[in-house]
Formats: sequence, structure tokens, C-alpha cells
Amino acid sequence: MAAAGASGGRVGSAGGLVLVGVLLAVLPPLGGFNLRPSPHRVLSHNGSRSFGHQVLQLPGARIVVGAPVEEGGGRLYRCEVQGEGCTELEVVKGNSSVSHMGMALTRDGDSTIACGPGLTRECDRNVYVSGVCVLLDPELRPRQELFPGFQGCLPGTVDLAFLFDGSNSMNSQQFGAIRDFMVEVMEQLSNSSIRFAAVQFSDQAQTAFTLRDYAERPRPRELLQDLVQLRQLTDTFSAIKFVAENIFTPEQGARAGAKRVMIIITDGDATDTGTVQEAEERGIMRYIIGVGNNFNTPNTQLYLSQFASRPSSEFVKVLDSFDKLRGLFRELQAKIYDIEGTSDQNRFHLELSSSGFSVAAVNGRQVAGVVGADNWAGGFLQMGPGPELFVPSPSLAQNLTDTYLGYSVVGVPHPGRSLLAAGAPRHGHVGRVVVFEAAGGDWQELQSLPGEQVGAYFGATLCALDGDGDGASEGLLVGAPLHYDGRRGGRVHLYAWEKDRLKEAGELSGAPGHPLGRFGAALAALGDLDGDGVAEVAVGAPMEDEEHGAVYIFPGCKGGVEPRYSQRLEGRAGGFGIRYFGQALDGAMDVTGDGMVDLAVGAQGHVVVLSSLPILTVTPLLSFSPPLIPVRAVDCSATAGPRVRLRLCLQPRLDTKSYTGRPVVPLAFHVAVDPQRVRGRGVLGAGGRRWDGRLELRGEETRCLEETLHVLTCLEDFVTSIRVAVNFSLHPDDPRDAPRLVLNPESTAGWTEIPFEKNCGADEVCEADLGVRELPGDAVLVGAPGMGLAVALKLWNRGEDAYGATLRLRHPRGLSFRRAGATQGSSPVAVSCQEQGTPTATGPRDLGCNVSRPVLRGDSQVVLEVIFDVLQNSSWDEQLELTANAS
Repeated sequence: MAAAGASGGRVGSAGGLVLVGVLLAVLPPLGGFNLRPSPHRVLSHNGSRSFGHQVLQLPGARIVVGAPVEEGGGRLYRCEVQGEGCTELEVVKGNSSVSHMGMALTRDGDSTIACGPGLTRECDRNVYVSGVCVLLDPELRPRQELFPGFQGCLPGTVDLAFLFDGSNSMNSQQFGAIRDFMVEVMEQLSNSSIRFAAVQFSDQAQTAFTLRDYAERPRPRELLQDLVQLRQLTDTFSAIKFVAENIFTPEQGARAGAKRVMIIITDGDATDTGTVQEAEERGIMRYIIGVGNNFNTPNTQLYLSQFASRPSSEFVKVLDSFDKLRGLFRELQAKIYDIEGTSDQNRFHLELSSSGFSVAAVNGRQVAGVVGADNWAGGFLQMGPGPELFVPSPSLAQNLTDTYLGYSVVGVPHPGRSLLAAGAPRHGHVGRVVVFEAAGGDWQELQSLPGEQVGAYFGATLCALDGDGDGASEGLLVGAPLHYDGRRGGRVHLYAWEKDRLKEAGELSGAPGHPLGRFGAALAALGDLDGDGVAEVAVGAPMEDEEHGAVYIFPGCKGGVEPRYSQRLEGRAGGFGIRYFGQALDGAMDVTGDGMVDLAVGAQGHVVVLSSLPILTVTPLLSFSPPLIPVRAVDCSATAGPRVRLRLCLQPRLDTKSYTGRPVVPLAFHVAVDPQRVRGRGVLGAGGRRWDGRLELRGEETRCLEETLHVLTCLEDFVTSIRVAVNFSLHPDDPRDAPRLVLNPESTAGWTEIPFEKNCGADEVCEADLGVRELPGDAVLVGAPGMGLAVALKLWNRGEDAYGATLRLRHPRGLSFRRAGATQGSSPVAVSCQEQGTPTATGPRDLGCNVSRPVLRGDSQVVLEVIFDVLQNSSWDEQLELTANAS
């Protein structure tokens, strides 16, 4: 907004002293506002690179810092901003480390919740991944451990029988390869809960050992040490029936509820006929391995599929040599685990939930994001109070997986309601945010906000807005840090409430020139930094400036956030070589002890504490005496111009009322006279048009200084008021020191005007009485080249001052105006003349003259002499007529 340019008007007068309110110049904040760009403190701990992944401010000038990628597990640190530094926190049963602990942090009343989504355990060689969340008391001592989404190992999940070929079509070496393969599988899975049995078949089926035998003596080499090859036909169908009817029975050690698996190993075609109906009826999954050179025909897969489960492509394996059995274990192991891990062979539920990837507190409910649930469709878990409650992703209804719902979660304040927003940055490749409401104990989907750009990771970060702190959210910020538009990398979408629905209300972007900056990778609702009663917002862009990172501050406004940032803070500005500055943010409270909200910024291996600076609004007040400049004192006849006493007062007001200190502010000020003019109409002090100085403001006390304005004489313009402009700025004692506060950018300049008096009577309406006549004497026209005609006139004003007095002189067309002069007594008077209108071929011409510009004083007279040139080839009578009138 440009500076305004009109006087504030007269507000009062006393004793000839006029106080004029100054209209302030409104200037946009460029290059920063009131976060000190140099760090208050930079925290770190023993070179930890993941230190600073998450930050959380707490009362008592403390910051909890997450370091989720540490050797031996993630860690939490307690940092005393005004103390000695950072120390590790004990989080779980005497340990300071839990895998990925510190990935997510949040406040819940006077408690702190810290989560690590990397709790792993092995179940029958399956690796399950859930998480641990710890509730810490106000002293950051462990109060409660929570294990959201924990899935215990399920014993007795698989009973597995080997049905292996012992016919005479293979030699003893090949038969031994089958035996060794079975032993390897059983030994590799010996610490699992899988039970094994083995049956050899040829023209008959012969049990090597049962499921019960293995349970009582799980030593496969001993169980198979007396194995002898049968060396007869290959009756495969009857052997499958035998195993189904005689091995998978309670008497032989089969367990109720266990999945039943049969692995068939054969080297040739069956010599009998039949079906696998008995195995199908008993729900036995059949995996067949065809090995040897008897299966080298195009129909091999089709032939073997009659023995296998469906789909046969998943349950048939063909090997062209017995040697390749040795490399089959890993594939078979994965197949067994897939069968063992879940009743749905193609879906995990909470086995890989990664619970605690994000965390939020919503009206007493603790909620953890579970991005890995249901094949990474995601969801969230209500950890408490009460029993654990899993809320799945609504996308499962469309059979959509890999959406990552729960990648981010945040409570959305709303009076009388419990609302939660959850981000799913991979939903449909463009991302989505789902808003839920807890009504009647259950969470219901309230609204879905779709992303726009493929791969933008819309919903990766979320931030609820409560700008005025009344407990009711004004809206929601949604980060899309991978958004790309060619000039900027990352975007933040603003949503505002409208009739119980969130509607998109704008976008926030960073500075151009950072296409890979990841603007929006971190979001934080700050406190009120600038004292306007509305909270600000911080946005992190950790990949800007060649991965040094940056943080943007956006001013809050009624109902949302201003789209233009007020400050950009650079990670490399501190000179510490910091990278990824802005990967985590929190700015909810004071941690430096001055009563003002401060910002904690996470970076790689560091936490940077940025303190807020108090904001001072300084109102300049200019007064002057006398109230009007006497006009007669600036006439050319005056020997010295009038003096005006100027008084400059600077009235400070602290905008940031939370500031507990008493600011001492050295100000540099600059006062200029008629700054818009090339030639001024007055000088200050020793003779210049500027008055430069400094003064010190203390607290909110008004300080004043005085100076004398010397108005010049013989002014051409004594109608327009003399403008006096003032601007001021901080003037630190030591230029190397950072400022102790900042000035409100809307109050660093102003101006006022000093008017000239008007001789217009009590009604202040000037009524002039002008007249003109020819002076005595003869005007002789000599019609010779180079000669001219001089006309002498007297112009008078017997009334009040005449502004813009004009003499109009009509003359024959044979005369051409040369020059004019005017005097008042012995002093010259300004006069300017110009031909008027468009000349005609035969008619007279008009000459207009501005006399005593701009004012012809009352009771004054002026003598004018107007000289004309005589045009050649003009014809004249004995007399010529000139007509003059004044207005």
C-alpha cells in the first residue's frame, strides 16, 4: 500500500501552538518481521544426525526432541533452553531407546505423548511391525506405556505334511536330495510353531513320521534316519487321499484351527487315477514340486495343476534338476509364511501397522496413526481412554490399499465436538484428507478433501487453525510438500469452515526458485507473534537453499491466514552449516523467558531456537507555532522570512503486551521540508532542508524535540502548505548487535503540512475587487522592422486577496506579444502572459496574463508594461484599439 498524502487536519490549538495529527505511511513488511533471524540457541547432542526430527515445546523453557533414527533405536531428549543443554529421557522400562522412538510427539494436557512406530518381533520368521507410545508426566517421567496395534504370535497356525516320491524312477542320489531338502526346511523353521509330518509314496503310502511324532521329537534328522526308498510305481492320487485321511487327524497330532498344508514332491507322472476331493473337503492347501527331466514338456504345468490348490500358478513349481532343490527354501519359506500369516492370503491387517507413525490428542482421546494397516491402506487407533479401537481407512470399501491413511493426524478444535483430520498422501496417487468425528463412542467419516496433483503427497502434514485462541478451529492447513509447478516445490492448501463443511479458501507458497524445496514438509500453528490478537503460522521448507532449508512465517488474519509471508528465515544464515532446517516446527509458548512466543525449528542434528522480538508502534506527532505562516512576511520586500517553531514528539506503544521487559529503543529520525519539491520553501536549523538526529525511547514514555523552520522570502508559491515529512528507524548502539525489538512497519513514517495565512476576512471566503486602467502617456506605433508597441497599465485590488488574478488584453492581429513586466513599488512582481485561443485571419487576438501569481494582495496595485512586436506587411489606421479587463 502506498503512503497516503493528505494532512490529518487540525485537532486543536492553544496559545498559538497547533498540534497536527500525522497520517502514517503504510509500508509492507519486506525482509522480515519480529522473529530474530539469528538463533537464540542451537541445541544438539553428541553428533546425533536424527536429533531434531521432531520438536515439542513444554512449559518451563523445555523442548522435547525426537531422534528416531539412532543406532540401537530411537531416542527422546529433554533440552533446557536456558540451562545446560540436552539429556536422554528414559522412556520404556529402564531403557532410553525404542526403535524409531520420537517419530511423533504431541501434548495432551499436562502430559506428553511420544511414539515410535518401529516395534518389531519375529513370529515364525514373519516380522511384525507395530509401535510403542509413552505417556510422560509433567516432569517427563514415564507414566504409561501403550502398544497400539500389537499383534501377538499365533501358536499352532500351520500343520505341514511332506508327501514325497520314492518310486523307482529316481536313483538313490536323487532320493537323497529330496530327503536333504525336507531336513533343511524343517531345521530352518525349527524355532517356529509349525508342525511337520512326512509320508513317502510309491505304489503305496508309508508314513515316515506323524505330526505328533514331530511335536514330541522335533529333530528331523533323527526322524528320517531309517528312511528307505520304496522303489515301486507312482500312485500319486491314492497317496494324497492317504495323507488327507490319516495324517491330518487329531490322533496323529493335527491341531484344531491350524492351517493344513501338503507339499508334494514328485519326479514323474502318476501311475494311478483319481481326484483330490478328500484334500479339498478337508481344506488342505497343496503345493506341488515337479523335479527332474520328466517334466520338460509344454503340458507339464497343466498336468501338475490337477494336484495343486488354486490358483495353480501360485502352487506349482517345476525344477529341471534335483540340485535346484537346495535353492528352493527361501521361496518355499515365503509361501509358508504367506499361508501362515493371515486367513486372507493377500492381505495383512495390523501385522505391519507401524502404529505411532503419527499421534494426536482429541478431547481426552489419544489417537495414533497406523499407516501400515490393511496392506498400507492405513487407519488410526484410539489408544485410550478405554479399550483400543481401530478405525480403518474408508478406501477399503473400494478395495484401495497403499493409501497411507494415518501418515498424519491432528485434532481439529470445535466446541462440543471431537474432530480428527487424517492424511492419506498416496490415496489415488494424488492424496486425500479424511475428517472424522467421534459421536457416540465411534468414529464416523465426516468429510473427505481430495488432492489434485499426482505425487504431491497431499495430506503428508496437517495443522489445525485456532487463530484467536477461543477453542474453535477457523480451518485446516494441508501440506503437499512434493507439489511441483516448475518454480516452487511444495504447497499448502488452506481450508475454512463454511456451514459445518471445510471449503478450500486459498493456498500458501514459498519463494520462487526452489522447485525441490518441499515447502509444507512441516506445519505449526504459532502463538500471537505480532500482538494483533491473531496467531501466526510457520511452514517449513527443509530442502530449499541447496538443502540448508528455510522457514516461512505467515501472518494470521480473521478466519484464516494471509497468503503472503511476512518473514523467511534461512537455515544457512546462522553460519552453522545446518541442513534440513524446517523439517520440524513448534511455536506454542515462551522458552526464552521474556513472555513472548518463541519458535523451535528442527534440522539435521540440531534444534534452532528463534526468539520473538517485541514490536513497538511509534506514532509521530508534529506541532508548530505560529499556526499560520504570515504571507506578507514572505513577500519579496521582506528582509527576512518568518520563523516557525517545530516540535517533534514520538509516542511509543508496545504491541506485544506479553513482553515482560521494558524496552530501551534508540531511534534515528529524519525530518525533511518540502521533500517532494526540487526547491524547498524553508530551511531547518543551520540552513539545510533536513533535520537528522536520534533519541532514546524508554518503555512507553513519549519523547519530544524542537527545531526552528526558517521560511524563505519572495516565494512564488505561498498558497500550497509547506509539507514536513518525518521517518525513523532503529539506531542500535553497536551496529553489530541484533536489534532488541522491531518497529511496526506500518508506523515508521508520516507527514504534516504548515498552511499559509489567507486574507479573506472572518468568513474565510476571499472577495476581491479588481480594476485596471491605462497609465497616462501616448503609445506611438512605429511601423518599422524591429520596432514595437509598449502599453503601460495599472492593475489594482481594493478588496480581499485575489488568488490567480488575471489580466486579459485584446489587441489587433498585427501585433505579436514579446514580453511583459510588472512592479509593485520598486519590487518586481511575477507576471506571465500567453496568447489565448486560436488566431483568426481577420479578427483581434487575446493575451492572458497571470499577475502577482499566486496572490494579488488586497489594497495593492501593480504596474504592468506589455511590449508587442509589429508584424511586417500589416496595415494600420490612424488609431488602434486595445481592450483590457481584470478578473
